[in-house]
Amino acid sequence: MKTLAVINSVQDIQEILKKALFFAQNGDIEILFVHEEKLFELPDLFKPKFMKDEQIDAKKIKDEIKKALKELKYQKECAIFVYINDTVSHIETLLKENEALIVAKYNRYTQKLTESSYNLLYLKDAPKNEYKNIAIVTNLTPKDSQLIDFAKLKFKDSNLILLYDYIYMIDMNLIAVDPLIDIDADPYLDQELKETSKNRFDALAEGENLRGVFLEGVDKENIADFINENSYDLTIIEKIDTQLLEDLKSDVLIM
Repeated sequence: MKTLAVINSVQDIQEILKKALFFAQNGDIEILFVHEEKLFELPDLFKPKFMKDEQIDAKKIKDEIKKALKELKYQKECAIFVYINDTVSHIETLLKENEALIVAKYNRYTQKLTESSYNLLYLKDAPKNEYKNIAIVTNLTPKDSQLIDFAKLKFKDSNLILLYDYIYMIDMNLIAVDPLIDIDADPYLDQELKETSKNRFDALAEGENLRGVFLEGVDKENIADFINENSYDLTIIEKIDTQLLEDLKSDVLIM
């Protein structure tokens, strides 16, 4: 699986490359720099001497990226692309339909990538040097095993915890079936579903030999609040949970 580091600001070069190199299989990455801001907001170092519309000093930007790679002790050759505007289109052109992990800051230029088929590592505003405490959001589907296996492979020395938000998942499932169903109107059904879900979740946690927390919140933000309050460094979720992105303070891996 290819790893693509996507950078929109020179200030983020070091941080994004460091995270991308950690995840890169065999240490192979490609790097895409896309400048989306107005050119007068670009640091002088990266403006050409006689600046024209839609023109940046690609060579200086590439040199800055190569410098960061050297500081990170990366010695392989890698492709570096520098463009102006339309981050998502440039990503789609580079990757086409290939399987890939994209490492990028979560911003207005990259957030539409949640609609793509790619795996995503979104870096938030509070960068972490290491991922020591990791929350894995489960939905009691076969996808859970894939998330857990990946976490165990990549984060062998980290503290992994499984989370399941009963109320949130029940609301989503019922809306998908019939928006007129109100689970609160039938307390017996609610209790039966809750016990079934908890038993399945406990079995998952026990089978994976991991700590599990079964949440029974009263609103959709409960699981995000729990993650934020416990200061997890990374949250691993699947595509159906991308609505949590805005509320999470931790870095987020979407698979």
